[in-house]
Amino acid sequence: MKSLLHSVSFLACAAAFLVGCQPTPLPKSASATPAADVVATVDEQVIRVDDLNAAMAKRLPALSGGRGAEALRQQVLDELIREKALLLQARRAGLDRDPELLRRWDRMVVAKYEATHKPDAEKLPPPSTAEVDQYFREHSAEYHRPERIRVALIQINGSLKATDTKRAELRARAENILALAQKPDANFSELARLNSEDRATRYSGGSGGWMERGQASATWPRELVEAAFALESPGVLSSLVQAGGNFYVLKLLDREPAGTRSLEEVRGRIVHQLKERHRVAAEDRFYAEQRTGLTIEVNQAALQTVPLSTPAALAKAPGAPPSLPE
Repeated sequence: MKSLLHSVSFLACAAAFLVGCQPTPLPKSASATPAADVVATVDEQVIRVDDLNAAMAKRLPALSGGRGAEALRQQVLDELIREKALLLQARRAGLDRDPELLRRWDRMVVAKYEATHKPDAEKLPPPSTAEVDQYFREHSAEYHRPERIRVALIQINGSLKATDTKRAELRARAENILALAQKPDANFSELARLNSEDRATRYSGGSGGWMERGQASATWPRELVEAAFALESPGVLSSLVQAGGNFYVLKLLDREPAGTRSLEEVRGRIVHQLKERHRVAAEDRFYAEQRTGLTIEVNQAALQTVPLSTPAALAKAPGAPPSLPE
C-alpha cells in the first residue's frame, strides 16, 4: 500500500511538474509594473490571483477567520513561491527531460484520454431478449446439467478416536432413529429437528439442498455422497451410513436426471457474458478508430532484438514503474 501511495504521489507531482514545462513568462515590459492579477513573480514564473485562490480554497477547512486567515494567505503564497523556485531549479538540472519521467507523463495523458473518451461499459445498451434467446440456443451444450439429487439427513456426531464402547452407543442411538424414520407415519423433518447434530440442516428438516453427481462437497464425506446417490427413488431411506466417525440416516427427497439447464436458470449468466462481449467489442472499435489516419510502421529487425522476458523478470526490471491496481 505504501508503494502504491508513493507511486500515486510521484505521478501527481510529475503531472504538476510537466504541466508547467512550458511556462507563461511575465512580459518584459510588465516586469516593473506587474499585471493586476499577478500576485508574485519568480524570475519568469508568475503566480496569479487565480493560482492563490485555488490553493487557498484547499485550506478553507483550516481557516479560523481574522488574523489567522491573513497569516494563512501569506503561508500559502510562500509555498507557491517555493514551488516555482524548485521548478526552475529542476528545469535547470534537466529533470524536465528525464526519459522515465516523460514516459510516465505520457502514460498519465493516455489514461486521462481513455477515461474521458473510451466507451463507458455501464452506458452500453443491455442485451436484448432476442439476443439472449439466440445465445442460449447456440450455446445450449454449455449448459448441460448432470444428474442431481436432493437428500435430507440426520447426523449423529462421533469421533474416529472413540472407544469401541462409545461407538457402539452411538450406533445404537442412530439405529433407533432409523427405526423411527422407517415407521409409516414417521415425520422425517421433525426427527431431524429433534435428533440431528448437523447445525446446517437440522432446522430445514435435514434438507441439504441439491447435489450434482460428480460435484465435490466441502461438508459431506465421500461415503455419504456415494450412499446418497445410491438411493433410487424419492422417499427411500438408506441403511445406516458411517463416515468420518459420524452416523447418518439419509432420505432421498428428489432426483432429476441429467439434462440441459433451462434458460431462466442461466439467463443471468448469459446477460453477463453478452455485456462483457459488448464491452470488448466497443473497446476494440474505439482503439481501431484511434489508429485511423495514422501512419504506423513496425521495424521488425529492431523488434527481434528485444528479448522475451517472463512476467516475473519484467516486474523486477530496474527502473520499472510499480504496477497500479486494475
